[in-house]
Amino acid sequence: MLATNEVALRNVQKDSMSVFTAAAAIPLEQQKDFFEFLTLQQDCDMALGRKTSSTELLQRSYNPVADVFQTERLRKKGDREGLKQLDSGIRTNLKTNLMERFHVIDSIGTLVNHNDELYANDYMKESLSAILLRGAMIRKQQGSPDQEREAAELAGWKYINDTLVNAMKKTKPGKKGKMILSFSPPSDKQDSAYYGKFCDTFQVIEKNGVQCVERRRVAVDFTEHDYAMTALTLDPNFFESYDGRTSLDAWYLSHPIVVNEIPFAISKKGMTMQEFETIFAKLEGDNAQVQLLSHYLAVLHTEKINWPELAFAFNAILNAADHFADHPREDKLLDVVRRGQAIDALTTYAIVRQLGSLPVKTVEGTGCPPNVGVNVAGLVAQFTWKQPSNVETLVQGTVGQFGMSEIFSSTLAQCPDCMKMHIKRAGEWIYECSCGSKKISCGRVRPVA
Repeated sequence: MLATNEVALRNVQKDSMSVFTAAAAIPLEQQKDFFEFLTLQQDCDMALGRKTSSTELLQRSYNPVADVFQTERLRKKGDREGLKQLDSGIRTNLKTNLMERFHVIDSIGTLVNHNDELYANDYMKESLSAILLRGAMIRKQQGSPDQEREAAELAGWKYINDTLVNAMKKTKPGKKGKMILSFSPPSDKQDSAYYGKFCDTFQVIEKNGVQCVERRRVAVDFTEHDYAMTALTLDPNFFESYDGRTSLDAWYLSHPIVVNEIPFAISKKGMTMQEFETIFAKLEGDNAQVQLLSHYLAVLHTEKINWPELAFAFNAILNAADHFADHPREDKLLDVVRRGQAIDALTTYAIVRQLGSLPVKTVEGTGCPPNVGVNVAGLVAQFTWKQPSNVETLVQGTVGQFGMSEIFSSTLAQCPDCMKMHIKRAGEWIYECSCGSKKISCGRVRPVA
């Protein structure tokens, strides 16, 4: 049974839609951000020679347009520290997207309290509440069949946030505090984007002397009956107010439960965190042939966003990760490229173009919308880029490269002050950034600290 104070807090969760309605009194600034995002989506579609339907947007677990939106917003404000934080957050999001793609059975994230709102510890510019609300707005605008579920998730998160923020104030230094369990079953809606079976726990802990909330996502092998029996074991009154008007998955998400431990077995169907980290190191580690996540961030920081390059960069991450998952003994991108051509001598741009132009496998069965790449079929057909010929490979690193296409002789120049990226063509010098800095560095782009 729940303690009296917990019952009082849970009372606000009985009607998840009413909580969403209250949260949907969206400030004018957020409405403006929302329409700016839609404009960027249209710009992306135009650049890629396509028109993205609402249905297609709903069928995506990750949309690179959102990264452009966040980057452009901070750049306009001149928020250099915010851009560094955002890079860290995007890197984490890309990694999380891959973990969901491979159904990693147990993953961990960290949240910190700021003004009674929980924030991702590597991105303090926007609370998780604000991010979830914008996501629900976008999904609603796109005609999501899961709007009730997504509204319920907002309601459940409000309870988790408020309860744990209060608990943090009462937890003694060095001690573990309150833990909350949130059920995330598959949706019961036709054409839903939510297929996975997960449970999330949120617990007040201390890491490196700093109080925080550890979020742990656990994959489970639950049937519908297993979800119900686990909920009733933890709280015999879990379904007391349920009248069937709310979908069952929405009810679960809007009714988190305070627990003392994880009361169930972790799924045996999926990838272990150790297996995933091995794959991820091949994409981004110090010995990686190409640091694909760093390249994606570099494209985001170009002075004017290049939508085709962003699409190729995102797809390259997914295709490379899939390749290493299917071929765990390999550590280089030798067999991914077309016609089996080795890529050691090619530039980063050529490697990314080859990987990014290949079709990306759609992966379903996660707790989020299907994990897919960006459709670049029309772009590949009309783009001037082609598979590098033998001569283009041979001239890399020689004076002959300057006689070839600029695609294969360009590098990136990064401003360390404003984080802006400039494309540096062969034989060209960049002396000063538009922000006034003269400290531009050329060559391989390193991860932003």
